[in-house]
Amino acid sequence: RTYWRTSPKLSMLHGCSRSTRPRSRGFWREPRRWRIGSDFVFTCPSTPPCTPKPINVAGGNTVYLILFGTGFRNRSSLNNTSATLNGRTSAPLFAGAQGGFAGLDQLNVLIPSALAGAGLVDVSFTADGMRSNTVTIQVR
Repeated sequence: RTYWRTSPKLSMLHGCSRSTRPRSRGFWREPRRWRIGSDFVFTCPSTPPCTPKPINVAGGNTVYLILFGTGFRNRSSLNNTSATLNGRTSAPLFAGAQGGFAGLDQLNVLIPSALAGAGLVDVSFTADGMRSNTVTIQVR
């Protein structure tokens, strides 16, 4: 038998018509204001479908995507992780235990400003050579 130390999986919203919608939040810092805000990146009414809320990375906004999942808290090192957003690699700022819920892991990654206006963006995560499922966000 082979046991893997990591096997990353990003969480999906339940009840959505499209299975690639992640359970996530976008956090941002406005330039020169040092104000931190947060918002859910999907609007989900009581009945599907969920609709993506565009994440604004234009105009100098520094935006971090916070994704939740399982199977990557035991990664060997943060240096052995990477996130891919529409083919662009971005180093995670954090990838580990979420802290508030047993078994829930959290990934914090910068959304590159080069993705401004990209529309739907595929996001995946790799830890210790093991790749997660792909989820989709919307970037304006």
